[in-house]
Amino acid sequence: MKKMKHNIAAFFCAMIILGLSAAYATADGEQEKLQIAEPIQEYTSMDLSPYRGKALFLNFFTEWCPYCMQEMDSIREIHEQYDPEAFQVILVHVWDGEDASNTESIKRRFGMQDMTFYEDEKAEVFRALGFQGYPTSLFLDQEGFLSQYHSGPLSREAMASAVESMGVTRLQAGEGVQ
Repeated sequence: MKKMKHNIAAFFCAMIILGLSAAYATADGEQEKLQIAEPIQEYTSMDLSPYRGKALFLNFFTEWCPYCMQEMDSIREIHEQYDPEAFQVILVHVWDGEDASNTESIKRRFGMQDMTFYEDEKAEVFRALGFQGYPTSLFLDQEGFLSQYHSGPLSREAMASAVESMGVTRLQAGEGVQ
């Protein structure tokens, strides 16, 4: 049974790694969206249930990755610019030769103490999704479907565009995250 679950998860991962966009064509030519949140929830220990109904930005990183660290200020800005009732950033710290002290270092260095981090201690989620490098970003819409997938660093503008493509609007001036 565990092997079957692993094979199903690998199928979803392969679809992501092959660079498929948010939709794929079915045999009759209709566009079908790729559900990602449910396989993550079912085949890994990462719990996305508290974020049901929210658009998600999952960023997979390590502290030793210079490109990952280049993104952190932009990720914090994106977190602050969108309504937390509609949108959530989840920073997935992959323990690739690291530990929780690296997360604490990043939180202090980039002022991210109020942000959501997930400790991928055994790189379980990272490997289950078949990712190869850092940083890797997933944007999941409010229903858990893949909106965008990016391997490599993103600019703040690209992040904002991905968030807004899911129908999430920016907070008005003075409405920042509490």
